Amino acid sequence: MSRRRCVATAPVAGMLVALVLTATPQAHPGAASDIVIEIDRRGAVDLLLTTAPEPLLLKLRPLAPSRGGAVPAPPAGDRPLAERIARYRPVLVDHITVTADDVPVALAWVALEDPDHPDDQRAGKVVLRLRGAVPPDAVALQVRTSLIFGTYPLIVRGEQRPETIEWLQGADRSTPIVLANPRRDPFARLALDGVRLGFIHVVPKGLDHTLFILGLFLLTPRVRALLAQVSVFTVAHSATLAATAVGVISAPGTLVEPLIALSIVFIAVENVVRSAVSRWRLPLVFGFGLLHGMGFAGALTALDLSRSNLLTTIVAFNAGVELAQMAVLAAAAAIVRASALQPAPYRRFVVRPASLAIAAMGLLWLVERVTA
Repeated sequence: MSRRRCVATAPVAGMLVALVLTATPQAHPGAASDIVIEIDRRGAVDLLLTTAPEPLLLKLRPLAPSRGGAVPAPPAGDRPLAERIARYRPVLVDHITVTADDVPVALAWVALEDPDHPDDQRAGKVVLRLRGAVPPDAVALQVRTSLIFGTYPLIVRGEQRPETIEWLQGADRSTPIVLANPRRDPFARLALDGVRLGFIHVVPKGLDHTLFILGLFLLTPRVRALLAQVSVFTVAHSATLAATAVGVISAPGTLVEPLIALSIVFIAVENVVRSAVSRWRLPLVFGFGLLHGMGFAGALTALDLSRSNLLTTIVAFNAGVELAQMAVLAAAAAIVRASALQPAPYRRFVVRPASLAIAAMGLLWLVERVTA
């Protein structure tokens, strides 16, 4: 390859390397844990932390000695997990921090629940309930905990404020939660939060969906063919996102997530073996879009949104997803355009290696999700 071609393909190669290096086994936010904050007009704050018991125990055990041995680690035995976790009661309270205008809010233990009803979305998890009170003149709250692994949603509800959602990572501190702001349109706030949630579910936290969109782009960057593929994908995932979020249809994540990974592998492999859009490409993309819509909906159904806010959040979330997809396509188009490659070298030095890398990532996710 000539020096000129090396220089021209450098941006594309950089994009590919960045995608592979930033790949993570969990390609988009999961719903293993969440925190719900409920604020009433008198300033009472109820905090509900829902999470899987085994990871929580892993977090608690090394934290107990920090209190001078006040909470000895209980033997495993056959004790129920909730009972074993309850032995760490002081540690649990100490490692959940709520501040009002940077002043700590005293939290009191209320209960530790162990839902076991099969229809309860929280079945198999534990629900920790704490309660506190904020000063009447407080403007904003912030929340932080070191008890949750990975990414989780913080859902805030109140009698004088719209419902909001923020995704946090591990021990991240939340952005300020405004207690009341009558001048702010609740509908606008809810819609903006939905758009933001949908956008980040693709960029940066939905690498599997991002790679699928790039797979559609790579085979042909021609506007007409690309627009046809993206349009049928959008129609399909919008339909199943809405239908799944409102409970009309459902499918277990153990089935949907591996199939999403398989869709990425299929599109990428087809990019390698074919040089043009086949007649069955659009129907396949539509079918794959149905799967991706169910995957998108998982981020909403796990949030336990109130019915009055669900429709607004679905529409706004979908808009955020579309904006993220357009951002991915625009960035890819700008990079390819800057490289100024002719069709033959573009296919040889961009389409094939990038598609092979995407297929490899999809296979990794497929194996991990099938064996998880």
